[in-house]
Amino acid sequence: MQINIIAIVIICILALIVNLLKLKNKKRILLLLAFGVLYVILIIREPASDLKTYLYYFRIINAKSFIETIKFTRFELLYVLLNKIIGVISTNERVFIMITSLIMLIGPYAFIKKYSNNYLLSITLYIALGLFHYNFYVLRQSIAVIFLLKSIDFIKDKKKLKFFATVLIATLFHKSSLIFLIAYPICMIKIKPKYLITIFFISVIIFTLKTQLTNSILKIAYSDYYGYKINDGYSRLLLISIMFIFVSLILCNMKEKYNNMFLLNICAISIPIQILATEVSVISRIANIFIFPFIVLIPIAVSNLKNKNQQIFGTFIIELVSVLYTAFFIIEKEYKTIL
Repeated sequence: MQINIIAIVIICILALIVNLLKLKNKKRILLLLAFGVLYVILIIREPASDLKTYLYYFRIINAKSFIETIKFTRFELLYVLLNKIIGVISTNERVFIMITSLIMLIGPYAFIKKYSNNYLLSITLYIALGLFHYNFYVLRQSIAVIFLLKSIDFIKDKKKLKFFATVLIATLFHKSSLIFLIAYPICMIKIKPKYLITIFFISVIIFTLKTQLTNSILKIAYSDYYGYKINDGYSRLLLISIMFIFVSLILCNMKEKYNNMFLLNICAISIPIQILATEVSVISRIANIFIFPFIVLIPIAVSNLKNKNQQIFGTFIIELVSVLYTAFFIIEKEYKTIL
């Protein structure tokens, strides 16, 4: 997690340099430089946690014939085929890391470029909310996210078939992506006080039944983790709730209607799912799918504060909180290690 703070600091310095230089397309240059930094971090990382397992199966898959590969059921079909394709290029593990790292960053890059009005703030939130860190070891789901983020375009354009098809492609990398199908009907609901009250009551019910619901989710999407009882996520739940309230209050009271208000509906789904993560932390991986719109909605909200001074102050506070929030997890992890 220390590397996340370093990444935020480096990207902020790059933003300052780019801003001082006389360049055209400063925003795009910053976005490319920032994701270049993130890419370097991913390709030089040492294999740990789930990544070791993925590298192990990368070797196994590429030792099989094509027919045997098709029949390999340990992972979803498209992920297995991706391993085989990379193996044709090279069976070197570092090449595997380089290619998968590049693929995983495509979705967030395109999403921020299309929907954000403040690339620096969006990238900072992408790192601070732990969305970037998942690329270190959650490979299948991180690749699936590319398609889920693309499917958001089809929600905006109300293209049902393309939305469903894109989500189904994502499930061929990680089956948990299937849950994103609920985003389409929920995004058709207009944000009103009654809707927000409904979210609150649903969250209360889910909190009451979280043990039973969590066991069901683990059986369906994370069978390998069934019986896994490491739980956390209360601080993350609090942060998500605060962000949702902050964004809702500002976007719902804007003089001019925000065209991508449906993104807030997606964020709303993350709250009840994150409640389940307080029972079993691995479910945070599912919540992350629905947290992504926050990284573009918060900059939009900040830019709609009353005056320039408030906007600058708001940006500073979010940058500071992002670093402190990331540092909190480092300290918490060290504390648990000592215990």
